[in-house]
Amino acid sequence: NQFRGASHLKQMSGDASAASNSVLKSQNSVGAEQLLNLLKNYCRSGGIKSAIAVGVVGYPNVGKSSIINSLKRTRSVGVSATAGYTKVMQEVVLDRNIRLLDCPGVVFADGDAATVALRNVVDPDSLEDPLRPAEAILERLPIAYLQAKYALPSAARNSSTAFFAALGRRLGRVKKGGVPDREAAARSLLRDWNAGRIPFYTTPPAETHSAGLEGEAQILGTFSDGVDVDAMESEDAMFLEALPTVDDAVDMVEARGAPKSGGAATEYELWDEEEEDMEAEGL
Repeated sequence: NQFRGASHLKQMSGDASAASNSVLKSQNSVGAEQLLNLLKNYCRSGGIKSAIAVGVVGYPNVGKSSIINSLKRTRSVGVSATAGYTKVMQEVVLDRNIRLLDCPGVVFADGDAATVALRNVVDPDSLEDPLRPAEAILERLPIAYLQAKYALPSAARNSSTAFFAALGRRLGRVKKGGVPDREAAARSLLRDWNAGRIPFYTTPPAETHSAGLEGEAQILGTFSDGVDVDAMESEDAMFLEALPTVDDAVDMVEARGAPKSGGAATEYELWDEEEEDMEAEGL
């Protein structure tokens, strides 16, 4: 399965930081060339070239800075897995006609605090009350699953208070006198959730149509100026055909002497076994 395949790919030697720089400087960035051509088309208005400034705006930690680095083909702006890494707006000159504005993430004030925290748009360390969004995780997942994942005593299933107290002891998050730090335990749970270490998915909501919005919607016969869909699709197809396949990557791993199956169990294989055991127990 995909976990075991990833465990084999992890055996490839090389410096991760050097690989990151080489990827940024390479041409292997799907859609970057098409986006760059689209921006250049917007610079041409009425046959006259003009300078444009493009703001990259959105939720924190969704890849705004990564898009700019891909277009620039170098690490022009800092990136991090921590939400809110970009503090101030930064200007990046792409060429003499295009300037990119890397903007800090935007969090809407009318959003529910717990929902916002679970979308990884807020750093758990900055939350005044981490218990509420952490309790929302317990509402989405069976508490028995989390109790088994963190190897907590069965008493942790009794309530959210008991769960975070047990998790605090398990992770060594305790205050003076050995009192479990439930807030610190809640922050740890949020970090695991945002990092994808707690598997969870939800089905998309049912599609609904608003009468008001449908009344305002219009079907246009053509795209706006500068958008050449046929050219973009053709460039995408050529780029994807040139990319190495999964079989090529596996052959490369085997050529470098990756261990064959049947050796010591990897963390991915152990994860699979844990999941299978939990399914057997009905968790």
